[in-house]
Amino acid sequence: MKGLIAAFGVSIGLVSGTISAAPILYSFTTGPALPFAGSFPSNSTNQAVANTLVPLFAGSSVSGTFLYDGAATFNSTASDGGSLYGVAPPAGVRSFYQFEAQLSGGTVSGSTITDPGGFVVVSNDQPSLSGNDRLQYFVDSSFAASAFRNSVGFTVGQFSFFNLRMFWFEGQSVPEFIPDFLNDQSLPGAPPSFHGRLAIDMVQTTNPSGPQYVLFFDSLRVTAVPVSEPGALALFLVGLGAAASKLKRRRRLADNPGA
Repeated sequence: MKGLIAAFGVSIGLVSGTISAAPILYSFTTGPALPFAGSFPSNSTNQAVANTLVPLFAGSSVSGTFLYDGAATFNSTASDGGSLYGVAPPAGVRSFYQFEAQLSGGTVSGSTITDPGGFVVVSNDQPSLSGNDRLQYFVDSSFAASAFRNSVGFTVGQFSFFNLRMFWFEGQSVPEFIPDFLNDQSLPGAPPSFHGRLAIDMVQTTNPSGPQYVLFFDSLRVTAVPVSEPGALALFLVGLGAAASKLKRRRRLADNPGA
């Protein structure tokens, strides 16, 4: 019996180690689109175009899932001085990938956004951000080998999807105040548990390399998707079967030393 317990313990330890090292599936939801839009570059002409996005997204919200791996490797320094994580395998480990989102409500209801691999930027006490922290997840990876962008979005009115950003910015006060939450620029093991903000960037379909027009969604909440009980039971049975098989083989060798 001791042998069975020991062997089973080793087996479960190996399975558990595999689970803890694996990327985690997260789900997310937002509140409704905010009643304003922005533009980049920012000027009166571009802002006027951005304002036409507001009625298209009025009453809409965003929800979906993604995989996150806190063990992803550092890639480079971002333009704001932050640290960029997540590169395409086999060069490294992705940080934020297999993103899938759905929009509901408004003119855009039923639209979807997917991205096989994005990236994360960690910015701690950055002078370019007035000394604040900012954590950003980007949908629209530039690491694709075959194209500049590998996300798939949608078109509404005169606009086409460009990219999506999920971010947490120190000092943001809606729907809750975000304090100083980063100690350094290492990649967090998990997304923040407090609310953040989501932004969808659009471009004019006839001018895809032109200005970007931004819609914002507050009340971004990210939560880990629990492992289902059937899945946990299956892993348990696999471990038990492996341990029993190992013990059976040891007993057979003990009974038949020459076998």
